[in-house]
Amino acid sequence: MQILILGASGACLLALTSLGSPALQSPTCLFPLELETLSIEMHRTPTVVSDNLRQWINWQGGSSYVQVGRHERASATAEWVFKEYMFSTDLKITDVSFAKGGQTLYVAGLRATQSGCEDVIERWDIVFPRGAWAIEVAPAPARGTAAPLPFTTAVSGTVVVGGGPFVPPAQRARAPFSNKSVLYSGSGFGPIAAIEADPEQRFLLAIPLSGSGLYSLDLHATGSSLVLEYGSTALPHLSLARKIVVHEHDDFGRFYWLYESKGSFVGDGSFSFILDSNNDGIFDGALTLNAGAEYTASPFSEYAKLKSLINTSSVKVP
Repeated sequence: MQILILGASGACLLALTSLGSPALQSPTCLFPLELETLSIEMHRTPTVVSDNLRQWINWQGGSSYVQVGRHERASATAEWVFKEYMFSTDLKITDVSFAKGGQTLYVAGLRATQSGCEDVIERWDIVFPRGAWAIEVAPAPARGTAAPLPFTTAVSGTVVVGGGPFVPPAQRARAPFSNKSVLYSGSGFGPIAAIEADPEQRFLLAIPLSGSGLYSLDLHATGSSLVLEYGSTALPHLSLARKIVVHEHDDFGRFYWLYESKGSFVGDGSFSFILDSNNDGIFDGALTLNAGAEYTASPFSEYAKLKSLINTSSVKVP
């Protein structure tokens, strides 16, 4: 539409031009304050420890990127070379988990759309260039069939991408990139406060900020929905849970530890434990213990009996 107003002499006094309605703006998704975290070095999460590859991830609640740091070397006696990579997203991140030594990341967050905000869980497969180290993990049986314990027995070792010799990061033809796929999107559960991937990548556990339940997502079925494993009535502590970490114990096998804080592993509240003794992906039960005497008297406090799910080497992380 164009409106033109002329004066008596024909001079243009006012011209108003409309080129159509302005584009709709996506709404701003308010990020839950209790899921904001600080990105500091001590919160880096190791994802694999081997003789020639050490990797960690780092992220901040409410940010839109994940850092991946890698120490690599040509052999078990060579000098370490470090390189850090940044992977960005349009999500405001609420939580990050990993599998396959950190070559696969699972990222939960909030995304603004034209119609509102949606809660999202994505899978990021990181593709490293030729010459980089990668780890190989044996395929797992379907959920419902016991997988071998400890998990590190499924890690067959490291291989060089492309099959050639190891190439230092500075000499590689390109940087790594991520192939992303959406596993879940919706608004029925609210923001996802915590996720944790089954190390065998059979399923992903998720807890909404609302504490409505502990849900699982089938990682082998495209377009699968969140399935309730434990409701808030059966496990009231879910309303406070903000972090899930998978562990293995010498005496009772695989279990998932639910914390009330994303940062510290200790506190004055309580812990919950989801048990899967034979590692078949079917949970045996759940219990909640206070972080004081109950936890201290339990076998969960026996740190010497906890198995590492990422360390295939006896050497400390550099």
